[in-house]
Parts: sequence; C-alpha cells; structure tokens
Amino acid sequence: MAFYIEKDGTYEPINTFPTSGYKLNEEKSICSNGAKPSMASDYSINITNLNGSTNCYLYFDKLNGLILADEIKKQSKGEKTSFSGIATESDTGVYTAPDDYGTSYYFRGLEGSLNNWVEFAGFYWRIIRINGNGTIRMIYQGEAKGDISSSNKTGTTTMINETLYVFNNALVDNTFVGYMNSINNGDNTTNYEQAHSNLYNSNVKTEIDKWYKTNIIDKGYGNYADNKTGFCNDRSINTGNEIWLTNDTKSGYGKNATAYGPYGRSMKNSSIRNVQLPSLKCINKEIDLFTINTEDIGNHKLKYPVGMITSDEIIFAGSFGHIKNSTHYLYTASKYWTLSPSSYGSSYATVFSIDSFGAIYSERVNTKNGLRPVINLRADIPFSGDGSEVSPYKIVS
Repeated sequence: MAFYIEKDGTYEPINTFPTSGYKLNEEKSICSNGAKPSMASDYSINITNLNGSTNCYLYFDKLNGLILADEIKKQSKGEKTSFSGIATESDTGVYTAPDDYGTSYYFRGLEGSLNNWVEFAGFYWRIIRINGNGTIRMIYQGEAKGDISSSNKTGTTTMINETLYVFNNALVDNTFVGYMNSINNGDNTTNYEQAHSNLYNSNVKTEIDKWYKTNIIDKGYGNYADNKTGFCNDRSINTGNEIWLTNDTKSGYGKNATAYGPYGRSMKNSSIRNVQLPSLKCINKEIDLFTINTEDIGNHKLKYPVGMITSDEIIFAGSFGHIKNSTHYLYTASKYWTLSPSSYGSSYATVFSIDSFGAIYSERVNTKNGLRPVINLRADIPFSGDGSEVSPYKIVS
C-alpha cells in the first residue's frame, strides 16, 4: 500500500496515511481487485473487498482551513477529572478526560475567557469538547443574527423555539428518567430491562428531533454532522448508599426508589460531594448510549444524530452540584434540561437540569425547562476564525 500527500500542486510519497489536515482523494485513489477506498470522519480508512493480494495507491489532498481537533489539542493543560469547586480563572482552559472513543479535550472555565464559539447553520454554538474520535461536540447558543450578542449568552433566546418543555409527560415510574421510555398505557414496569428498553420517545427527544430535521436536515446542513458519536442517558444504578433515600432499592424499575449513576458522582445524602468525579464514559452502552442505527456501539435508537448535554459535561465545564455559578460559559440565566437521570423517589422520576442561577438540580420530569440541542460535527471539516466572539469558527466551503 502506498500513500501520497498533496504538496505545492503535486503529490509526494509518505510512509503512512496522515491523521489530520488532509482528505482522501477518492477519485484519484485506486486499488486492485475491485477494492474501493474511502475515508471516515475520524480519518480512518475503509477499503471494501480488501484481500491479501490487494494493492492500493492512496492520494490525500491538503485541506484549506483549520482542523479544530488539532487546534484545540494544542491548548491542553493536561488531564483533569476530579473537582472540588466551581471553575475559576486559574483553571480556565482546555483539559483532557477519557471518553468512549479515546481522549476528549474539553473546555472548562469562565465566560469571556474561552475561544469556543462556532457559527453553523444560522446559529451560534459553544464547543463543549473534542470527542475522542476527533469530532466536535457543541451546544446550541441561539440564532446568529449578526454579531454575537447578549441574546446568545443569556435568556430564553439560548433555547430552541424560546419555549419550555416537560422532559416526559408521565412521571410515576423509573422508565420516565429515560430519553426514551418503555410504557405508554399507565401500567408500571416490572424489571430493569423492561423499564429501560427504549420503546417510545420522551417529549424532549420528540421536540429536539423535530427541531433538528427542520433546521439542519431540511436546510442542507446534515452532511456536516458526525453520525458516529453517541449521547449518554446514563441509567446505571448508583452504587453508594444514600441516607436521604432510605428505601433505595437499587432496582431501577416500577415505583421502586432508585438513585442513578449521575446522582452518585456529584451528590451524597442530598448534598454535594466535596470531591466530584464526573465521567465522559457511558457505563451501559448497549442501553444508554444513544446512537443511530448504522453504528457499531450504542443502542441504535436515534433517528437523527442529536442529543443533549449531560450533568457530567456541565461539571467538567465549571459547575459544581447545586452551588450557584453565573460565571462559567454554560450559564444562561435560564433553566434547561440535561440528559442525565437523577432518581426515582417516593412517587416521581427526576432528571438533572441547570437552573437560572447556573446550579445543577434534580427536577420532576413533568417540570418545564428549556432545550439546548447538542450535535457533533465531523472531524475532517476545515474552519476559519479563532473561536472568539469577534471571530467565531466557521466552516470553510
């Protein structure tokens, strides 16, 4: 197998295929035996009909613009996975943490001190992290009506449709902590597998899917989205013993009191943990990692590659349990849902949200909060700009 990269209008040989900054020229690249090469968004090379006697000549064209994974990785201050307070000026920056795809490079810190703005599809977004596969995870920040303004930072304008939504209409069963649930007839689930079998869309999933189709797919931006990376609705059972939930059954079904994994990583006995250990890994991938149906991992339950932020990602970004914090970049002065279950108590299911003071709180799923979609852009897309408010990253066409 031979590799060639574009340089000064011609191609020169290299010893291995490039990992960034180049894109496979599929028309020029050829293989014997009818094999066909292609390049995925994470720079992996796929060759169909490959066998032991196949010879390939692969040509790579240089991309014009910045590859964000490369740019953001340069800013890393190292690994940081343990937190004892809210983000401060001294720990504002880019850090690393393991995720389901490798190593994530995440933004943490103060509003106004991070260059993680993106303009895409007529909206502004903030980069949450570069996923372990190099894709760009970002959260909705409102419509792009000229320069970035206060309406892209605070208020209901940072939510889709400037509207509040219930997470699920029903709440009297553990199933309703799910991005998808398993009952719609008023009965109760009788085991964990049934409760979390992902049969019916939650209200928030229905609304986010609808928004994504209208604003991304129908307007021709869907080809920029990464289809491989999932979103974790972590319904693992908390392993700790929580005094506040005296009848915690650790069962996760029906009306049985249950605390879930996201709660245990940040809270203890109705108070915040002194040291919080958020995670970017999804424990039960086959159930809780929402992916589209063509992917190798996950539950294959997504129609569109869109989800929501997790409470863990918000802690990485700078929040700390239910401490008020209006300084980190995910603060919007408005309430919005996360994808992270909290618990089922005596008579209702709860999911974590961010309140109007920037704190993480458990909310009954029939409470109304805003929605801020999270999407992943492909790793191989070139960008211009520097991510600042005056020069947000934009796709180079």
